[in-house]
Amino acid sequence: MASALEAAAAAAAAVEPTALNLEAVIGFNGAVPAGLVAHPNGVHIIFPLGSTVVIKDTIKNTQSFLQGHTASVTTLALSPDGAYLASGQETNLGFKVRPLFTLQQNG
Repeated sequence: MASALEAAAAAAAAVEPTALNLEAVIGFNGAVPAGLVAHPNGVHIIFPLGSTVVIKDTIKNTQSFLQGHTASVTTLALSPDGAYLASGQETNLGFKVRPLFTLQQNG
């Protein structure tokens, strides 16, 4: 006969974990060289925070997040017209991985 503690542990193990959605970030530590990027539209600033790239709208005071890195973002580059953003992370083998995002202007 299973104890109440064992029954509770079994019930907890059966519950599927849910993903946490990032709502906002606070802070910028400046650890990534040239990691604070001003968008040419004069409205957005872009910076890495851990494994997330944050896009802040300085007029609406809102944030959008680009997620997908598995380690801390170590580099950012924005095309001169602001349409493309490349971000990279260093892997355990020392290689850089650079996903490329297309930024769309909203209104």
